[in-house]
Amino acid sequence: MSLTSHLRKQGKLILNFLKSPGDFKYNDVSNSNKLKAVLRIVLIELIVVIPVGLIVYGMEEAGILFFPDHAIEELVDKMSIALVLLGAVVFAPIVEEILFRGFITLRRFYPLILVIDLAEALGKNRFRTLRIVLRVWTNCFPIIVYASIFAFGYAHVWNFKEEMPFWLIPIAVSPQLVAGLFLTYTRVRYGLIWSMLSHATTNLIFLVLYYTVPLG
Repeated sequence: MSLTSHLRKQGKLILNFLKSPGDFKYNDVSNSNKLKAVLRIVLIELIVVIPVGLIVYGMEEAGILFFPDHAIEELVDKMSIALVLLGAVVFAPIVEEILFRGFITLRRFYPLILVIDLAEALGKNRFRTLRIVLRVWTNCFPIIVYASIFAFGYAHVWNFKEEMPFWLIPIAVSPQLVAGLFLTYTRVRYGLIWSMLSHATTNLIFLVLYYTVPLG
């Protein structure tokens, strides 16, 4: 199968997930196949995110939109490349994936697990309680997925020095919102380690672009 066919197939899987998020993992897939899938997801993410970022940048340069200065860009310019790499490719992916996507599978959503254990301790049938929890979790899962995506995107408003009008925030963080879609899919389907790897890879690529193809 050609790369184009693989990307088209992977793209359909991502779209189907976004239309109807479901909580399950491909536990029977080998790590080598997971790696190939994650790299394809990263490629699709770049194909989508880069144009989105360029559109936002173009609107700002054309004077259509006005964003506050980027605090992160100034910080990056003052730091050594080694420190930037450590922060963006190691620290940020680990912390952000745990914070925004670590909990979005039932086996890692500890409050519900505690409910199951507590119900069993009170003499309730564990299997019956689990069925109820699974039903509630399935119904709430799409909300949980999109809440985590929006939280991840909106957290990047702190990249800017000053506050901005509320309506402008979704546009300013649109690249991060789009990236969050792909990272969330990767986390749910392949696990937290793989979403960290995906996050680190995209950050590394954007850093390379930042240092080699400056837009300013």
